[in-house]
Amino acid sequence: MHKLATATGGSAFVPSAIDELTNVFNRIASELRAQYLIQYYSNNESAGAAFRHIAVSVPTQARTTIRAREGYYPKSK
Repeated sequence: MHKLATATGGSAFVPSAIDELTNVFNRIASELRAQYLIQYYSNNESAGAAFRHIAVSVPTQARTTIRAREGYYPKSK
């Protein structure tokens, strides 16, 4: 679950006991309030359906955590 969540830009929350659910829900709520969405549209017109890796960074914010998917397959025309 953690590997799939990380590859797609998400997080996995796997509490080991029902008592941990309140903390998990609070963490999810906190993350939802502090997230941003950035969209990217490629202008690369080269043919091919190969997987394209992406990298997202914020060099001036060392304490910022970035979660993003690893890449994408271009849409076919």
